[in-house]
Amino acid sequence: MIRLITKTVVLVMVLLVVTSAWAQGTAEDEKAVREVRNAFEKALNDRDAEAAIATFAEDANMVEVDGKYYGGRDAIGQMIEDWLEANKGVTVKFTRSWVRFIRPDIALNDAIWEISGRDEGKEPMRGRETAVLEKRDGKWLFIAVRVMVPIVPGE
Repeated sequence: MIRLITKTVVLVMVLLVVTSAWAQGTAEDEKAVREVRNAFEKALNDRDAEAAIATFAEDANMVEVDGKYYGGRDAIGQMIEDWLEANKGVTVKFTRSWVRFIRPDIALNDAIWEISGRDEGKEPMRGRETAVLEKRDGKWLFIAVRVMVPIVPGE
């Protein structure tokens, strides 16, 4: 009986180690996920809606700060185009970004965003964003994005 329990415990430990190793992405994948975030930021600041939209999968979805849901790349794209038109003088910056792999082809990316240039002399608006990215055909793309309520200034 003790031998069976020992074997079971060893098997469970091996399975835990193996499955946790599967969930880890490579350094190359982490860099690629961060590059998607950087490409999105650059596209917004360059007023390049097409490049921003290209960071999203066809079947992606997004929920904005106001709770509005956008399903599919076309709807997200229209929202991005409208946002760029309405926010001509702003600059978007992701000040911090964390990456955690759920599976080797699925990554969770938490970031803090900052929008400046809306109102002269006022602090930039800051908030949080959580995104899920998936590696499809060797390319990392946003598949779900949740933009959260702005952070209180000074937080």
